[in-house]
Amino acid sequence: MNENKSSLYKVKRKDIKKAVEVLTKAFNTDPLTQFIFPNDETRKNQSPHYFNFIISYGLKFGEVYAPSPEIEGLAIWYLSDKYEMNMMKQLRAGGMRLFVKLRRETISRMLPLGRFSGNMHRKYGHFRHWYLSPIGVDPDHQGKGLGSLLIRTMLSRIDDEKLPCLLETQNPTNVEIYKRFGFEVVAKDTIPETDIPHWVMVRQPKI
Repeated sequence: MNENKSSLYKVKRKDIKKAVEVLTKAFNTDPLTQFIFPNDETRKNQSPHYFNFIISYGLKFGEVYAPSPEIEGLAIWYLSDKYEMNMMKQLRAGGMRLFVKLRRETISRMLPLGRFSGNMHRKYGHFRHWYLSPIGVDPDHQGKGLGSLLIRTMLSRIDDEKLPCLLETQNPTNVEIYKRFGFEVVAKDTIPETDIPHWVMVRQPKI
């Protein structure tokens, strides 16, 4: 791998509005997003608040990269000891504003999902690692290799650090894509009270 992290653009707070637009579009048909926001109108109006929080959390506790300042897509990466959420960290990233903006029934779907994902992450990621969550490319820019660029570039750095990388996905198509980058499935389950599959994948460093 010859990509260098400097070839990517490090997303800043001034970019949040554009970044939210990108993730809102990229995840509009994602199974998990559709479960949290099952109504098209609700998804349109409320999912931007959700992605605003996700990006704000990434900026505070992780690293957020885009292919360029145009923010055609973005990936959020965390060292494992920085990712896990608690009440104080959520508040610092705008969690209170998020809960005010979302409907009660939306929150009731989000919280169990968060607990389930957290439990899976702790069970299968009980070692120091980088965590990718999430990655998305604007549909208008898909097919240009931007998602691959976002992944390959960071994996090159992670290999240099000799650390594994972990991610989770609910999309079977993504499972096959991530396998091309060296990720292996370490667990598959179904999200409780849904029919949504959930994969945990880990990539060992290429030394």
